[in-house]
Amino acid sequence: MAKVWRRPPHFSYISLFSGIGGVDRGILQICPQARCAGYAETSPSCLSVYRQRFPHHLHNLGNVRDLGNLPAADLLVATPPAGRWPDVFRLLRLQPSSNFMIFSRRLDEARITKRLQAISAHSVHTDVISADAAGLPHHQRWRVWTTWPFVPVVGRSYRSPQPVALCHILDTLHTVRADPSLLVNRESKKASDTADTRACSLSLLRDQRMGKWVFRLFTTNESDRLRGFPAGWTSAIRDRTHRMHALHHSVPPAIASFMLQQTLVKRWD
Repeated sequence: MAKVWRRPPHFSYISLFSGIGGVDRGILQICPQARCAGYAETSPSCLSVYRQRFPHHLHNLGNVRDLGNLPAADLLVATPPAGRWPDVFRLLRLQPSSNFMIFSRRLDEARITKRLQAISAHSVHTDVISADAAGLPHHQRWRVWTTWPFVPVVGRSYRSPQPVALCHILDTLHTVRADPSLLVNRESKKASDTADTRACSLSLLRDQRMGKWVFRLFTTNESDRLRGFPAGWTSAIRDRTHRMHALHHSVPPAIASFMLQQTLVKRWD
């Protein structure tokens, strides 16, 4: 269960490789008073979503590759894609006393942990978080490195501030336009299993006339919700391929909320 503070911790953060704002949304769900001191994103499609959803975040730092010293903030959060880790290491060398929280799909990177520990003036903690532990209906996993001490994830579960139940998603699935008789069988275990596909891109439906199971793509709104965003979160991106790509590479807000919850319990309790 998410902890509720009478006075939520107030801190500032900088978001690098912000994408469509998954980490930002996760932070603000736990700490609505958190202040974004700056964000860095250059993808036009991702920027269209980020600016629409966070209009009060005005300071775009631009390309991380061109950054020097960062604005003062309590926490640096980043989701570096493959090939951009050198930029993160360079910025941390400039400010070794910075606290950070870095998310990555690269699960078994002992070299990254050693590099971060060698650079940072603080102890570096790391763990792997599964999406289902954070309340999402799939098993995508993310590794997190942080200098804020946290409660170990093993054996702990977390209820997202906005739970994402698979049955609720299935209740809102649209029928296939080509054949309105294709309806979702919510009682089928097979229908639940499809949410565990790596890209969360397929939905299993039953043709009640033929008695057969057929597959179709999730709609973009359904994909938003499976990732823990509200339906229509990425509606600013017109192209479906770009929209799904942005979703696939974004940290689900529930993952960021889960990790922040573990650190804040340790830091402010």
